[in-house]
Amino acid sequence: MTDSEIEHYIENRGHYLTQDEIHHILDVERNPQIDHYELLSGTYKAWTNSGGYFEFFKR
Repeated sequence: MTDSEIEHYIENRGHYLTQDEIHHILDVERNPQIDHYELLSGTYKAWTNSGGYFEFFKR
């Protein structure tokens, strides 16, 4: 998925993702542009190596 596709994927789900959807986003084999991510106080934050940044929550 491109950064734009990831952004739309998250937005289409209202920024609340199931555990399977979170794995889909953070899977570096599917999305090798994911550089790193962290989970702080229930908020997932993910960065890509192309400058993308995403925030989402577990549903």
